[in-house]
Amino acid sequence: MKPCNRIVALLFLVSTFYNCNKDNPENESLSKSPPSFPQSQEFDLNSDQNIDFKVTYGYFTWDGINTSGDGISGQLIPVNQNMILSNSSSLPLFLQYNDTIKADVLTPLYWRNYQTEIVTISTTADYFWPKYWSARSPQKRDSYYLGVKVINNNAKLIGWLKFQVDTTNGSFSISDKSFTDKNFIVAGK
Repeated sequence: MKPCNRIVALLFLVSTFYNCNKDNPENESLSKSPPSFPQSQEFDLNSDQNIDFKVTYGYFTWDGINTSGDGISGQLIPVNQNMILSNSSSLPLFLQYNDTIKADVLTPLYWRNYQTEIVTISTTADYFWPKYWSARSPQKRDSYYLGVKVINNNAKLIGWLKFQVDTTNGSFSISDKSFTDKNFIVAGK
């Protein structure tokens, strides 16, 4: 190949590499700056003028065997004696439409009265931030369900929350809920 042709070929390869890299959506979705996150929220689910749950956001650092990074998480926090249904063998947002929520549960299910991580975003191995947040669910869905116990004038109600997570900013919004003083309730009904 003539020297002139080699230069043209080299310029073509460099140009192609630059254009592919520039137009790569993966590169556009990463940032060195951490994303902003929503304001904390408080929820009075049973309209008794008392806050039942809060959602707060904060930074964290994780350190693994071969990698580490930074992240931001959104936590649902029960206030007072209220509780969240958890599953020791699953991510926090495991409930699905039509699942039965019981007042008394058996392992691996249990009721907990401390924070539950519902949404996160964390850096890649080279400390870039992705564009999208992730709901803490074993499956990606449009809506998620949580089982909750709420104290209402010294009576315990069980119920469910249906909510959405906005993966562009990590916000949490409740779209439906239901409670009962019975021993069980079905999510979404």
